[in-house]
Amino acid sequence: MGIVNEYITKLINKIRPSEIDKPWLKNYEKMVDHLDYYNGSLYDYVKDTAQKYPDNTACTYYGKTFTYKKFIKMVDKVAESLSQFNIVENECVTICMPNTPEAIFLVYAINKIGAIANIVHPLGSRLDIERALEETNSQIIFFTDVTMSKIIDIKVKNAVFVPVSNSLSGIKKMVYNSMNSMNFSLKDNMISWDEFLNKKQLHANYVMRSCDEPAAIIYSGGTTGKCKGIILSNKNFNAMARQTSFVCEYIKPGNSVLAALPIFHVFGLALCVHSCLTAGMNCILVPKLDTKHINKELKKYKPTVFTAVPSLLNMILNDKDPGKHGFSNTKVIVCGGDYLPNETRIKTEKYFKEHGSDLKVLVGYGLSEVTGFCCCTAMMDSELDSIGIPNPDIDIKIFEPNTDVELPIGEIGEICISGPTLMMGYINEEGETLELDSEEAFSNFIQSEDAFKIDTSIKLPVQKKVNEAPGNFNPSEITTEQILAGILTVLAYDKKNENLDYYRSIILKVKPNIKKELCEAAILKTKNEDFDLAEEIFLALKGLDPEDVAITLNMALFLDQRADSFRNAGLIEEADAYDSDALGYYTEAMEADPPLADAFFNAGFYYMKQ
Repeated sequence: MGIVNEYITKLINKIRPSEIDKPWLKNYEKMVDHLDYYNGSLYDYVKDTAQKYPDNTACTYYGKTFTYKKFIKMVDKVAESLSQFNIVENECVTICMPNTPEAIFLVYAINKIGAIANIVHPLGSRLDIERALEETNSQIIFFTDVTMSKIIDIKVKNAVFVPVSNSLSGIKKMVYNSMNSMNFSLKDNMISWDEFLNKKQLHANYVMRSCDEPAAIIYSGGTTGKCKGIILSNKNFNAMARQTSFVCEYIKPGNSVLAALPIFHVFGLALCVHSCLTAGMNCILVPKLDTKHINKELKKYKPTVFTAVPSLLNMILNDKDPGKHGFSNTKVIVCGGDYLPNETRIKTEKYFKEHGSDLKVLVGYGLSEVTGFCCCTAMMDSELDSIGIPNPDIDIKIFEPNTDVELPIGEIGEICISGPTLMMGYINEEGETLELDSEEAFSNFIQSEDAFKIDTSIKLPVQKKVNEAPGNFNPSEITTEQILAGILTVLAYDKKNENLDYYRSIILKVKPNIKKELCEAAILKTKNEDFDLAEEIFLALKGLDPEDVAITLNMALFLDQRADSFRNAGLIEEADAYDSDALGYYTEAMEADPPLADAFFNAGFYYMKQ
């Protein structure tokens, strides 16, 4: 028996991952390393939830409520209407819409009939939308008034117009329709949502789908090149939903989530919508969150769960006081999409505590190719500055970049991720997708492209803390923010620094959205007439991407406005100096290839003032 027991022990240890292979398992005090997943389609999963909680609220939209019973009824009605287009199994149906009830109905209705939801950014360019249709051979698109000006010039067999106001009622609907009436005129190939629903067919059209078949195509952000269509299966979404409910105790029946992150991003569809609908929660749908009054929005909607990106947390901290109990309903913030400084997380938790909530900020890391997040801090010491530990059934390894050579723990390399949430592949991208059935060491892993190698021979600039006394500088207490601030200062003022390209690569890897955030900050500072800080930010932006014509034009507009400010104050010499600098940037923007039309437009106003 001893030999048999020894053999079984070895066999079990071979099957069960060890802490040597997965060092994070030692942190799995409250977790298991494996979960059971729903074996069916997206539609099947949500329908089962609706049968369990028929009277729970499934989603709300500006005061309009859909119970789970009504929600599934609407999904079935939309599925019946889709049959008028004679859609075949695995055909792609395009949704080019923000977060509205109709968009969510469509996702599950398309899934019910065995088709694939091709979900496209409604604010993308006409060319991006056209490419998404062509690459998926999609002949049907659902779109809103927001996208009318782009869709009107695209050749597509069937276009269904769904105004954002469709589920609004009363005065809200009247006001919205009145303000956007110019986008309500339909072309010959277009029909309205009401016409679409009225042409429904009555025959049964449910197609049983396995968990391994495709459910949706989501497009990546394109930060490492052109955006790619990512094919995600029923299993991918359902596994993400199960992992989310397991690591976050507030994903449960009766709770609510502020579903403001858009469904055309995987975080919005997989987490804010599918994970919550399969848990019997209320998805509070918001097509566009008023980030300028973010605290008012949170206080109004009272979500249990708030999904956010780091920039939203900073907006909360800088917004108006919501009152002592303004945030009492919110129990957890799930944050991802960018690096969240530990200092910001601590400030956010303290701010919410001062306004009625003892919530914790859970940090997640992931990418579209793994259907959302693959790591999170839910089961870790909340004081650690970390992206957390892998979810159950997720395996993460480090490889030598662009090879199949796995590196030992502690080495710098390329992050590779495997698990049930791993995508099926990219659309029409030969060479981009890994061979998922390969038996090689590199199989079943997706390269995250998030690795970055630090060159220890190049010194990093550090911005000293405000009021830090000379001689008290402690290298061990340097924060990421100090390094990033130091790099931005060098980019702004040290144009001849030989390490500029290296510094740019660091800051763009750590904060991929830094250009957008800095531009918004600079424009805001300009509006508030905080010209010195605005100028420093614009200089840093110019140093970060000297070839970006939009930055050049914004710099010209800023200098033009500052010149006006000096002239109004009677400081003519200073005004003339800024006018001269503005002219230089206007000229640079007009001479760009391809030319920027806005540059000529604004330069024209500049010359008129001279």
